[in-house]
Amino acid sequence: MDIIRLVLDEKQTEALIQACRSEKTTLHGFLCSSLLLAVRKEFDAAGDRDGKDIVLSVISAVDMRRWLAKTIIPENAPGLFASLVPTTHRVKVFVNPWDLACGVNKRLAANLGRGAAHMLWKVLPSWWITPDMNGARRILRLISAGPKGPIVTNLGAITPPQTVAETPVRSLSFAIGPAVYFPLCVTADSWAGKLFVNCTFDGAVIDRRLAEGIMARIRQRLLVG
Repeated sequence: MDIIRLVLDEKQTEALIQACRSEKTTLHGFLCSSLLLAVRKEFDAAGDRDGKDIVLSVISAVDMRRWLAKTIIPENAPGLFASLVPTTHRVKVFVNPWDLACGVNKRLAANLGRGAAHMLWKVLPSWWITPDMNGARRILRLISAGPKGPIVTNLGAITPPQTVAETPVRSLSFAIGPAVYFPLCVTADSWAGKLFVNCTFDGAVIDRRLAEGIMARIRQRLLVG
């Protein structure tokens, strides 16, 4: 596993947030849009599918607490409460990145609205998901049959922790390791006015130069000011 880190300062982050608000989309949607367009450009640079539309999937890590019928876990409770929700998009040769960002949000909301993140556990019998290697293999086979794509997750703004003057916290970032069938993960969080974007990738699957090219294109998109 390897990691590439991208940091936007306070001015750049504020310009990006304001642009997202003006375009009536979210930072998460624009991150997904920027990633999809970056992957599209890499296809074009390699001469593969050049000049044609490409269908790509992106997996969003969504905090499911707000989607529960009853609030059983407080918003500020520590822990991991996310589901991986895929959306699929036809990325055209010439596409407005803001329109694509809005499309990501629209499809993500539609999938969540019809319970897509919960359907798996509703239809599978309890004996099928056993806490052993047999259960793990079944889940792996099920995942391998689904959409493949990079994972994008955004923790949002994090309140700076209280620190003593002798040991100030200078930066904070978040990353998740690539999993089987999802060799590239883009994670983001904002802290003290700055935006931190990390790309973790499986070096055995994705060449570092390819990952660096994708992140360079994402950075170019995020610098809207």
